[in-house]
Amino acid sequence: MAIDPFKPIFLSADNADLKVSVIPYGLTFHSFSTEEGEDFIGGPEDPKDHQARGRKFLNPIIGRYCNRLPAGKLEYKSANGKVTHIDLPEFSAPGVVLHGGPESDKENKVDSIVQHGPFDKCYWQPVDTKDSQLFGDSGFTSTSNPGEKQSSLIFAIESPDGDSGMPGKLRVETLVAVVPGTGPNAELGKSAGKFLLRYRAALDSNGSVEATPFNMTHHWGFNLSASNEKVGKEDNGTVYNHTFQLYAPAGKTISHLELDPAQIATGDLKPLDGPAESFSNAGAQSWDKEGGKRIGEGLPSGGYDDFYVWGNVENIPQSDDINKIATEETKRVRLTSEAAGRSVTMHSNQAGVQLWTAGAQPEHPADPAQSGGSMKKAHRKGGLPDSGNFNGAFAAIEFGGPHCGFLLPSLVGLGGQEEILEKGQVYDHWVVAEAWRK
Repeated sequence: MAIDPFKPIFLSADNADLKVSVIPYGLTFHSFSTEEGEDFIGGPEDPKDHQARGRKFLNPIIGRYCNRLPAGKLEYKSANGKVTHIDLPEFSAPGVVLHGGPESDKENKVDSIVQHGPFDKCYWQPVDTKDSQLFGDSGFTSTSNPGEKQSSLIFAIESPDGDSGMPGKLRVETLVAVVPGTGPNAELGKSAGKFLLRYRAALDSNGSVEATPFNMTHHWGFNLSASNEKVGKEDNGTVYNHTFQLYAPAGKTISHLELDPAQIATGDLKPLDGPAESFSNAGAQSWDKEGGKRIGEGLPSGGYDDFYVWGNVENIPQSDDINKIATEETKRVRLTSEAAGRSVTMHSNQAGVQLWTAGAQPEHPADPAQSGGSMKKAHRKGGLPDSGNFNGAFAAIEFGGPHCGFLLPSLVGLGGQEEILEKGQVYDHWVVAEAWRK
């Protein structure tokens, strides 16, 4: 019997207060909390709204290729120099294909491992550890029939050749796990636990396709103060008083990826404190200064929807042990609500990160039918009236390679070559999020 794809599955661990829930549809993160009645994740109250209210990208997995590519005919090269041509259909705007493109005209079955993307429209299948092809020896356990409580799960799909306009049959697996956190931190307080998100993918070894563009992310959005009755009211349910900070890897700088008027990457990179030379650069963003910057300080009229690049980092440990990969050297992001006494720090092996402050969402109060459903009750404790998910209600933090990285020569050395998955390789993308409270 198939599991209910809209019933939240809860992850927790001994000696960790952090609890995370996911739904198999879109492998969507539904909640993230450190205590009863709290929720750090924005989005709808009803899990079924993720399907019923259209693609608002409120916390699902994204692929085969995240963010924006130019629609139409493209070409890319395999490691051996072979050129392959693809033709991608428009989705979201003229000349643009966003987040894997339009929904497939092929109906997905709730209980099938074969799923037609884009990935946020798939029914991700929990698998037993013994049936995992990419995480079987990782040290984490999984079951195909999750119960009330587990600390880790593995979800899998098989994406057919031609899926989302991309060549090659793929096996994609995602490991999610909650583990105990580190000791107390003088600045952030007590750790409630760590959450591991790890994607692995491989081309079919028997297929004829040598390489395919591939760049995944999770489009998860955080609001650390909305569940706090007093602070949520003062903040009007928004993240504009949150502090966002980027940490450059040792010896590297962080740059802003410039966009053209269609929001397609140009390949140009600008310093974070540079002048406002294009609509996509708000100027002195300064996320990488000591202490970071308040999101609402110098907020552009449309909010932030920007990608920041530091590039590939050598010598990141290749380990399945969270404590060996989530170190000070791999810390890339901190999001803090000082007033609520809550923070999330994020570590990753990816070349960059997107910050989106929900600027495409309508203003409060938002029509639930137009904004992904009714916002969570846990985010209305401050007396906000019933509403959909509105502009500024969360900060989406999406790790991955730079947009169009495999297409633009200037980005090839900054993670773009990692966006071509070759036969015989295993794509390995991880993020560790640690929750803190004072």
